Amino acid sequence: MKLKLLSGEKIYYGFISGANEVIKQKIELNRINVFPVADGDTGSNLAYTMNMIIQSAQIKDSPKEAMKLIAEASLVGARGNSGIIFAQFVLLKLFLMLMKRFQNLLREL
Repeated sequence: MKLKLLSGEKIYYGFISGANEVIKQKIELNRINVFPVADGDTGSNLAYTMNMIIQSAQIKDSPKEAMKLIAEASLVGARGNSGIIFAQFVLLKLFLMLMKRFQNLLREL
């Protein structure tokens, strides 16, 4: 099987698809919310964060640019602990993408 790389467009649509699923499951996520406090708002907070990504992110050719816009939208739109944790995850993925690119550039020198 040939390995295919993700394009910025595929990353965008992958995140949008996932965001829509989180929004659909908001009530269930609120119901099962028990950590760190059983306050029943994880689904609402994640849904708010996902809505910000849907509103702010754009299709880009570059995976790095797509991830950058998604990361910015998730950080700006993060609500509650769950939103912040999700935003940190996206920022970490962007950082790792940039580090891999930097390592590849160093190998080319």
